[in-house]
Amino acid sequence: MNDLRYHVNLNKLLNEFCNKNFIIDDLQKRYYLKLLAEQISNGYKIVDKYLLNSAKNNNIQISCQEFNKEKIEDSYLDPLYEINEVVKEELLNHIKGFFYHGSMSTMDYAKGWSDIDSFIIIKKESICDPQKLLEVKSAIEKIYNLKIKFDPLQHHGVNIFTEYDLLLFPDTFIPLNTVGPISAVKGSIMSFNYNLRETNFNKKNSLIGLLKFLQKTHKKGIFEHHPYKNEYLLSEFRNRQNGMYQMKYYLGTFLLLPSLYLGVIKGNTYKKTALSNIDALFSKQSVDWINKISNLRTNWHNEMIGISMINQIPEFVKNYIPNNYFELGSDFATEVLLLLENHKI
Repeated sequence: MNDLRYHVNLNKLLNEFCNKNFIIDDLQKRYYLKLLAEQISNGYKIVDKYLLNSAKNNNIQISCQEFNKEKIEDSYLDPLYEINEVVKEELLNHIKGFFYHGSMSTMDYAKGWSDIDSFIIIKKESICDPQKLLEVKSAIEKIYNLKIKFDPLQHHGVNIFTEYDLLLFPDTFIPLNTVGPISAVKGSIMSFNYNLRETNFNKKNSLIGLLKFLQKTHKKGIFEHHPYKNEYLLSEFRNRQNGMYQMKYYLGTFLLLPSLYLGVIKGNTYKKTALSNIDALFSKQSVDWINKISNLRTNWHNEMIGISMINQIPEFVKNYIPNNYFELGSDFATEVLLLLENHKI
């Protein structure tokens, strides 16, 4: 058995199980949920028994703060307080921690644009107990509904890891040493022992794969990722009636790319820090492209006043984002690929 592949796929199944809804009748749903919970729990018991742990052990401490209405007086963040209550009432006994990362941790969120990035670490005893895992899933469903209340175009559920997954932690998109200083559970110093499964070589290959996908998107004129109602984003606003969900994800990729690039050549870097250094990293054309997206993000809330939040791409978006958005994205991807090629890792 390929231990790493089994472990990676098991974590993927856990995330799908906890974050996705099952559209079947109630009796069948209870049966299949119980069956899947038992399979996932048994899978982690196998990981516990057979996982080959040869990576170097790392230790990190994260300073965590609790959201406090007396300190953060912004009613816009009320859904986060509601999430906190779900965590405290239904999850706290099952997890090592519930964490925000991204703009909700650095508190540089853009109203109406920023979604809620979060992850949990499930305790060993809970992931190995099917009934406790079902309780975790129930709480995650409530949290996701609150996330949608916060951002109707929310793409992500809660990223879920277990204590076992810390043994081979994928730090490409959620590097523990750049997780922000906010916890939904309590204010304290959280200490993690973990092993990285991602080397710089693997992180570089993951980034190259993403960049080539962006080039392919331009060639095909279709963004084959995160469909909405079985429809992908097309080039030149051709399906703007049903395209904002996909457009937001596509554009958001370029706000993340500077951080991913610096993560390969210099080490994990906050997205906010990386974006503040783009002038020194990329060509003027690429900087202009990123700034167009940043300006849309910053002004989204004011531009959306009086506009109902449906999946139609608003007219004002076309004032920020040119029709050839796939071409501009591909050009930026090509530039970063050349930079990576010239950088020895």
